[in-house]
Amino acid sequence: MLMKMTIQLLNNQHSLPMKTISLQRLTRAAILPFFVFICFVTMGIHVQSQTDSPDSTKTTVLIDSLTKKKIADTIPLFTPHYKHGLLSFWQQNNISVSKYNLQWINYTAGSDIVTETTNSLPLHLGNYGLWNTNSYFGSGISDQTVRWNGRSLGGIIQPTIPLDILPIEFLENIEIVTGVDAVAYSDNASGALINAQEIRYNTAKPYTRLWYSQGGNDYLAADGIFSQNIAPNLNLTLGFRRMSSRGRFTSSGIDAWNVRSKLQYTLSNQSVLSFTYMFTNHDMGAFGGLNTQNTDQFTSEPVYSGANTVLKRNDATITFSSFLNDDTTTNLTALLYYSNALTEQKNLPYFDGVDIVNLSYKQQEAIVGTSIRYEQYLVPKYTLFANSLQIGGEVERISTNQTVYFGEFSGSKLSGYGIFKQHLGEMYVKASLRATLMNETVSPSFGVGAFLPFGKNNLLKAEAIQNTNLRSIFEPSDQSVVNTVYSLQLRYTADSLTIEPYLFLRNFSSKYDAFLVKNQSEIPSSIEFRDSENRTMAGFGFKFQNSVWRFFYSVNAQYTYQSFDTSNTKMLPIMYGSAEVYYQHLAGSSVARLGVRVRGNSELRGMMFSPIVNSMVRYDDATMNGGFNGIDLYASAKLGDAYVRLTYMNLLNQTFGYMPIYPQLEGNFRISVGWAFLEQ
Repeated sequence: MLMKMTIQLLNNQHSLPMKTISLQRLTRAAILPFFVFICFVTMGIHVQSQTDSPDSTKTTVLIDSLTKKKIADTIPLFTPHYKHGLLSFWQQNNISVSKYNLQWINYTAGSDIVTETTNSLPLHLGNYGLWNTNSYFGSGISDQTVRWNGRSLGGIIQPTIPLDILPIEFLENIEIVTGVDAVAYSDNASGALINAQEIRYNTAKPYTRLWYSQGGNDYLAADGIFSQNIAPNLNLTLGFRRMSSRGRFTSSGIDAWNVRSKLQYTLSNQSVLSFTYMFTNHDMGAFGGLNTQNTDQFTSEPVYSGANTVLKRNDATITFSSFLNDDTTTNLTALLYYSNALTEQKNLPYFDGVDIVNLSYKQQEAIVGTSIRYEQYLVPKYTLFANSLQIGGEVERISTNQTVYFGEFSGSKLSGYGIFKQHLGEMYVKASLRATLMNETVSPSFGVGAFLPFGKNNLLKAEAIQNTNLRSIFEPSDQSVVNTVYSLQLRYTADSLTIEPYLFLRNFSSKYDAFLVKNQSEIPSSIEFRDSENRTMAGFGFKFQNSVWRFFYSVNAQYTYQSFDTSNTKMLPIMYGSAEVYYQHLAGSSVARLGVRVRGNSELRGMMFSPIVNSMVRYDDATMNGGFNGIDLYASAKLGDAYVRLTYMNLLNQTFGYMPIYPQLEGNFRISVGWAFLEQ
C-alpha cells in the first residue's frame, strides 16, 4: 500500500496553468533524497547511543554489556535538552503545538495548524499552499513573522514568508507568541510571532516516519524522515516533502517540494550544537481571486489568468544552546545563518504608463546573519521577588537585485532587544524593548504586561505593545507603520472545562495606505500609495471547551468593530465563529474520534491579498458575502504507531470565503496518514 501511494505521488502529472511538470523532472527531483534515505536505512543498528527511542525524553538503554562498558570507558552518552531551538529556556505564556499534538490535526500546511490551535481569524486564499495566514487582534499578513530556531526567515523584499512553506514533519514544536514577548523577539510581530523549533531525534536504531495526505482538486502530498545516531551523541536526520494540487480555479494550484537535513551533536546534557539545511521549491498560483461573482470553476474568471509565483529558498542554520549552570538560571543561545531566496513572478499584468504587458521578473535576496541571546535570573527564581533579564541582538547583511518595482539594495540590519521580568509574589510584570536599525532608520518597538497566575494553569494577563513595522522594499522609504495594541486575556481551567475570554483594541497609524488600482481594461495591475488616516479595531471574543462523558465540544467566537478613514468598514468580518464536537473511544492503546466542525463569518470587504506585492492592500470593489463553511465531518484514530485522519470538508457544498473574492474549496474528501517505524 505504501509503495502504491509513493508511485501514485511521483506519477501525479497534474498541470498548473503556467507550466507542465513531467514525470522525468519529478523523478530527478526525488531521486537524491530517496537514494540517501535507502542507503542509511541499510546501514544497520550497530551505532552506539544512549537510547533506541527517536525522542530523547525516553531513555531506555538497549546496548549489550560489552559495548556499554566500552562506551563508559571512552565517550559518555548525553541526552539532548528539549529547549534547543526555542525562543527562551524559560516557561513562556504562549501556545506551543508539539509534534505529538500535530498527530490529531488533518493539516495540509502550517496555516491549518494555527487555525486549529488559536483564536485567530483565518486569512485563507481558497487552496492549499498559498499565502494563507491568520489575523490576531485585527492584524494583517505584514504583522505576522515566521522564524526558525529563533532566527529570522524574512528580509527586506518580504519581511515575512508564507507559513505554508515550512515542512511540518521537520518540527519539534510550533511556538505561537503574541504581545510583549513577540515584539521583543522579532520585527513586525504586533499580530504574532511563529517560531518553528527543529525536530529532535536521538536513536540508535534507524528511525523512519512517513506522512501521506490526499484530497480534492488533485491534492497529493507526502513527507518522509530518516534519523539515526551515526556516532555517540551525533545524530543525522534527513527528510523530504512533496505537495501538489491543481487548485479549484485557473492559476490557483500548488506544486512544491522540500529536502532538508540536520546534524545534531550533543556536547553534554546541558549543551547542544546543530546544523540544519533546507531547500524549498514552492510554486504557487497567483490567480488574484475572481473578478466575477461566479464561483463555478469551469466558468469563473480569475483576476490574473496564467500567473504564478515560484519561491526557491536555501536556508542553512547553525544553532548552539547551553544551560550555563546546573540550576538553569543562566542560559545562552547563539546562531549563525544564511538564506538565499529567489522569487520568480510570472505573467502578472503591469501598466507601464502606455500599455498593459504581462510581466515576468526575478527578485533575489541573500542574507547572512548571526544572533545571540543571553538569559539570567538576577534574583534567584522561586523566591518572592525573583526577577530575570533576557537580552539579545542580531546582525544581518542583506543584498537584493534590481527589478521593475524597486532598485537594488545592499546594507545591514542591526537589532537589539531585552525582556525584563519582575515577580511580585505570584504575580509578575514584564517590560520589553526592541530597536532595529536599517537603511539609516531606527524602528523601535516595546511592550509592557502584567500577569496573574492563579489556581492550576489559570492566568489573567493584560498587555500593551507598540510595534513599528519594518517596511518591505515595495513600500515608501520615508514612511512608517505603527501598530498599538491593548489586550486583556483570561485562561481559566477546571477539570475538563476551559474558558478563554479576551478583549482587544488596535490602532494602526500610517501616513500612507496601499491601494490596488485597475487599468483601462479593469484589471488590477498596479499598487498606488495614498495618504491615509488612522485605523482602529476593537473587539472581544472567547474560546470555550468542555467534555461530558466521551463527548468533547468547543466554541470560538469573535466580534470586531472597525473604523477606517473616519467611517465604519468591514476589512475583516465583524462576526466570526466556529464550533466543534467529537466523540472519543478508547480501546487499549488505540484511540478513535468522530466529530463535526462548522465555521462562519459575516460579510467582509475592503482589504484583499495582492500577488503583485504578496501582501494585503485596499481594493474597495472586493466583497465577500457572509456564510458558513458547509460543515466538516471528520474521523481520526491512533492505531499502534499509526495515525489516520479522514475529513469530508464543506459537506453542503457552500460558497464560503475568509477573504474577498477568494472562495474556499467546494465539497471534498481529505485523508492523511502518519506512520512511525521503530517508535518506542
